[in-house]
Amino acid sequence: MTKRKTTRRALLLSLLSFLLCCAMLVGTTFAWFTDSVTSGRNTIASGNLDVILEYWDGNDFAEVQPTTMLFNNEVLWEPGHTEVAYLRVGNAGSLALKYRLDVNVYEEVGGINVEGEPFLLSDHLVFKVVPIDKTTVGSYDRDSAKFAAGADMGLEATQNGDIYKGETRELEPKDALAVNHYEDYVALIVYMPKSVGNEANYKTGTTPPFIDMGVELVATQLTYENDSFGNDYDENAALPVVSNKVPVDLIVPRAGLFKTKNMTIEVPADTMGDLGAVADELELHHAEPVYKEESVYFAYAEFYDEDGNVVDLEAIGNDKPITVILDVSQKFEEGDLVKILHDGVKMAEAVVDAEGCITYEVLHLCEIEVAFNPTVTITRNGVKQGFATIQAAMDAAVDGDTLVMRESYNTADAPLTETITVTRKISLNPNGMYLVSSAPATFTVVEGGDLTVLEGSFTIKNTASNGACVFVDGGAFEMAGGSFDGYAAVRTARGKSSEVTLSAGWSNRVTVGFELQGNDTLNVTNGTLYSSKQSVLATGDTTTINMTGGTLSGKSPYTYNASVDCKGATTINMTGGKIEATSGESIAITVYNNSEINISGNAVVAGTFSGVSTGGGMRPQGDNNVINISGNAKVSASGAGNSFGIGYAVYANSTNTNVTVSGNAQITGTSYGVYAGQSGSSITVEDAAVIKATTGKYSGYGVGCEKITITGGTIQAKEYAVISDFANSIVTIDNSTTQTPIIIDGGIYDVYVHNTTNYNVGGDPEFDTFGTRG
Repeated sequence: MTKRKTTRRALLLSLLSFLLCCAMLVGTTFAWFTDSVTSGRNTIASGNLDVILEYWDGNDFAEVQPTTMLFNNEVLWEPGHTEVAYLRVGNAGSLALKYRLDVNVYEEVGGINVEGEPFLLSDHLVFKVVPIDKTTVGSYDRDSAKFAAGADMGLEATQNGDIYKGETRELEPKDALAVNHYEDYVALIVYMPKSVGNEANYKTGTTPPFIDMGVELVATQLTYENDSFGNDYDENAALPVVSNKVPVDLIVPRAGLFKTKNMTIEVPADTMGDLGAVADELELHHAEPVYKEESVYFAYAEFYDEDGNVVDLEAIGNDKPITVILDVSQKFEEGDLVKILHDGVKMAEAVVDAEGCITYEVLHLCEIEVAFNPTVTITRNGVKQGFATIQAAMDAAVDGDTLVMRESYNTADAPLTETITVTRKISLNPNGMYLVSSAPATFTVVEGGDLTVLEGSFTIKNTASNGACVFVDGGAFEMAGGSFDGYAAVRTARGKSSEVTLSAGWSNRVTVGFELQGNDTLNVTNGTLYSSKQSVLATGDTTTINMTGGTLSGKSPYTYNASVDCKGATTINMTGGKIEATSGESIAITVYNNSEINISGNAVVAGTFSGVSTGGGMRPQGDNNVINISGNAKVSASGAGNSFGIGYAVYANSTNTNVTVSGNAQITGTSYGVYAGQSGSSITVEDAAVIKATTGKYSGYGVGCEKITITGGTIQAKEYAVISDFANSIVTIDNSTTQTPIIIDGGIYDVYVHNTTNYNVGGDPEFDTFGTRG
């Protein structure tokens, strides 16, 4: 006990002594030697890495954007095609860099070639990324691009390079000492070698192959800038991985093929792909065919899934036609034309093939009926025969048959295409069809043949450069309805005797209306034909034109050309209808030697330079012509549109030509009413005929000729109403026998003659001014 107290006392004394020492030290002051040094201010800045990619737009370089298309998306690649894009890789930062330029493929879809094999377009294209000099930009042609430096590559084409830092955009030599090197130039070249053949020619109706591609530029640090230990501190800097390059796979979906005893269905590959898992479950079901009198009928045809539910392809958005092949051999024969109805609606037409099948396309399946639908039928003795082509029907026809074309399903966008020869005397009921041929003639009517196209909508078209819608080779043709579309509406054979009739119809799509090259007869009773040159061009030895109605209109751009232009001996008998020429210096009717023109009834003839002319306008080549104008006929020449304003209503510029104007005929010309300006010609005016020259431009003669006989009628002119200024003039104005009024009224002279020796006046004609040369 005494010992533990002694120890505790000693510890307390020690603690007090330590505290006393600490207190003494706190109050003590120290003094040490010191010194200092301060460095200059270092500013530590970050370097920046900035790579840019630009493309040549034809004039300058522009920065590549995510939307930039380096090549034309509308290009359809074919052997020999080449594309070049010029690119500039630039260093816009302060650090040297290394880069890689990659051709990237984001997606590629393969196709099926014409040989039925799958292929990739990339397998048949050559890619190059070629370093070039700045001066080469924009200068490659096709051959130099193909053979530019650099190996041929596929879609893994790349270009690696280094660019050092610099303060200028000037291109300097690229080496380690050229610190100002700033940019590289490359050419991206793609071409398809000419050696590529059908292995890359995709099959029509299948999915076109394509490549969705672009370029991508990546960059990182280059071992160029130094630190305390050298410039190798960034030697392991790796270029970024191109994140959006995807593997290229051959994507060729397969079509679905479904077969039964009577039906084969092919579903397009794209549609099968859209169906997904359902595609593997599809089953084709259809009703048994019912054979009716003229058709094969399937009450239903559908696709079903494995649960028995109907899969309507159109209802799920299918817009790609499926191919349907039907076996109809128990009802129809090879060559039969049929129509296909879906739910009673006509969908298409088809011809039965050698296997007894028809093939067509639709978007979905449903009730199907295949009905007899021949192009042409012939009913003889109550029995109807059907033919797939017009020619087949023509060959089977006998004289007197009527061929009835099926009701028009085709239009101008999908016409019938045939070239037809007619050897029988038959009629054709067109039923609204549209027929086209590129042969020299669409229809040919040979000697002994006689074709009448009955009333109805029908277009006969010929697309040959100098072709005819109808060629009549010694036979006969009548257009009683429809229209022509081609160079010539009807052409006849040279040296033959053919007959052509226009009794109805209409056309404004021909250059020449009727090109008559033989000893032909043209009858026009109705219809309207507008032509851009002659409405009738007759070049045969003899031609007869009979016109009781209708309109023939020509609009030739050539001076003094005629709407009805007849080169040989021609007879024109016109009791109705209209012949007109509508361009500047043109003539309604021109004939040459030994021709006769008879215009009567309510016929109308209207030209600009001349209504009726002999001798070819201003070319005096004809003689011995006869012109008779009577009844209520009207002949005029307006002078409109030609350079002189001259209008000769009747211009007989030929020798020994006799013109007679009688009845209530009305003749009106701007400059001349009736003028026969060559020797041996005569003009006779009778009854209540009216002849007028409405202006005084270029003479303004009412009647002018060497021999003039007036026994009735009215003649008016701005200058000379009646003029016979010829040395052998014979002028007779006498109504003493006819008692028909004669009124002659001229602005300068009512009557003007060369001399009075052969000038005779009798009866009571009404005129007052008279002049003579001698």
